[in-house]
Amino acid sequence: MNHERTQLEAAVVEEELVAYLDGELEAAEQVRVERRLADDVVYRQKLAQLQKAWDALDVLHKAEPDASFTRSTVEMVALQQDQEADQLQVAAQRRQTAWWLGGGVAIAISALAGFFIVRQQLQAPEQEFLQDWPVIERVDQYRHVESVEFLERLRQEGLFAGEGEDAI
Repeated sequence: MNHERTQLEAAVVEEELVAYLDGELEAAEQVRVERRLADDVVYRQKLAQLQKAWDALDVLHKAEPDASFTRSTVEMVALQQDQEADQLQVAAQRRQTAWWLGGGVAIAISALAGFFIVRQQLQAPEQEFLQDWPVIERVDQYRHVESVEFLERLRQEGLFAGEGEDAI
């Protein structure tokens, strides 16, 4: 546990010193680091090591990319763009297909609903006629009846029971 804490502190110190060397610290932080540098020998040594590493990086030869590197990089970017364009086109085609299918299904459902509604409306008079058929069938007999109340009383007394309840 103590070793981990020491490593963590070393990492924080290194990060702080790197930020100091890069000029990334705010004024108050920079003053705090400079005070610690004046008081702490180990802290100064760590800064000196980091400064040597920075100086060594400046001495290294900077590689310049050659024409083939540039060409291959541009080709890779162009290939990536082509792939992305193809993917966008496929996605657009899928969306369009889904839209057309959805529209077709909606039209089919609407047509079916319309068919059943119209069919119901056209069959309504036939249904009414079928319901009235027992009365129509006996219309000659009912002509001699004085009122509907008379027929209702006959039905209540059970005179129509043999012919079915719907005979009236």
